[in-house]
Amino acid sequence: MPEIEKVDYDNLELPDEKVEVRDAEVDTVVEHLRRKAAEIRVVDRPATEEDVLQVDLFKTDDPDKVLDADKFEDIELDLSSHVTVSQFKETLKGIKAGEEREVKVDYPQDFSNERLAGKSITYLCKVREVKERILPSENDAFAKAQGKVETMLELRLKIREDLKKQKELDQKQWEKQEIVRQIVRKNQIPIPESMINKYIDSVINDMKEKNQPFDEKEVREQYRPAAADAIRRNWLIGRLAEIENIEVLPSDTEAWIKEFASRYQMEPDKAKQVLSQTGKFDEIRDSILEEKVVDFLSSKVKRVPTVPEATITAGDEDESADKNNKKEEETTEVNDK
Repeated sequence: MPEIEKVDYDNLELPDEKVEVRDAEVDTVVEHLRRKAAEIRVVDRPATEEDVLQVDLFKTDDPDKVLDADKFEDIELDLSSHVTVSQFKETLKGIKAGEEREVKVDYPQDFSNERLAGKSITYLCKVREVKERILPSENDAFAKAQGKVETMLELRLKIREDLKKQKELDQKQWEKQEIVRQIVRKNQIPIPESMINKYIDSVINDMKEKNQPFDEKEVREQYRPAAADAIRRNWLIGRLAEIENIEVLPSDTEAWIKEFASRYQMEPDKAKQVLSQTGKFDEIRDSILEEKVVDFLSSKVKRVPTVPEATITAGDEDESADKNNKKEEETTEVNDK
């Protein structure tokens, strides 16, 4: 390990952003709750993009021999769901109960089932039933059924509050990661090749244990910058803790264990026993130390106002520079307010 005499944390900056929740975001959650509470009933008509189909699938072409079975009975296909593959949505729209259509499905590379990701399979789809959703009305009775509220107004206010809390947590997490990224950029200490290779070896071993297909040469090249930064990050956090006399106290560990126990609804002594058996105490200490170092760095951060892009109206090309300067001053004044 190279010696690190000083860690530069001058001029750390974060955007001074206020967390806001738009009405449209609340509307989206309300719509999701309505869909969850919807009545599903069978209809005798062609399927629309909002319907649910009960189908039998028969595999007719599987060039990569991905699927072991040839038939999948009584499968539910929600044509309105974002997780339903697009070819099912496009091909089965307008189909009626008792009809069948052939569907060639090209699964995307990022498909949730890794075995199917990037593969093409053709199915014969026979429709048993076409079903529609009957959404409940957006009224006080619907709100009360969600629990802990009596009116739609209360429900919307609760949703807004929950969304704001989640956004604040997400923003705080992003800010912590950004502070560490800035520290790493400011302190580009050299990392020994042997340590980088050892880090990448562990990544490759993880991939092998998970039976993930990969090109080892490509992985070694791809992960080299990330490996160097990960090692650099750990060194800098540790060195900053030494320089600024930041340490993990027994009370810090106890507080962490109590929070863990509360999250998983167990007694603190039981939580301590579980963590001890899994050998996680060193990881917990490192996590707490990093948290305390980042909190220290957060106190040094300068908040920078975010300036929205100005809306510029095209005018004569020969407008004077004084007029342009005046517009810029007015924009700045509005943003400050």
